[in-house]
Amino acid sequence: MKLNRIADMAKQAIDKRGGIDALKQDLNEVKDVARGKGSLREKARAAAEAMKQPGSGGAAEQPQATTPPVDTPPQPAPAPDAPPEPRVHPDPQAPDAA
Repeated sequence: MKLNRIADMAKQAIDKRGGIDALKQDLNEVKDVARGKGSLREKARAAAEAMKQPGSGGAAEQPQATTPPVDTPPQPAPAPDAPPEPRVHPDPQAPDAA
């Protein structure tokens, strides 16, 4: 019967990954990653990493946002000896209120 063969293959896969307890640990790791912070891509990478180590019990860290938000361009740090940037007034005819 094909059903018995499928069940035997499932048992072998579970045993290969460390048994039922390791399977439960893997499930909890993936569940924690899915509930954590980060983008879907970061979560998928963290879950894949967690599945590479069977039953490791918390080896996968929560994904951390490493990139700045899209609407905020990165600002270069000013050189320590650079002069301050001149202020630009919205109306060029208006006197500088410094």
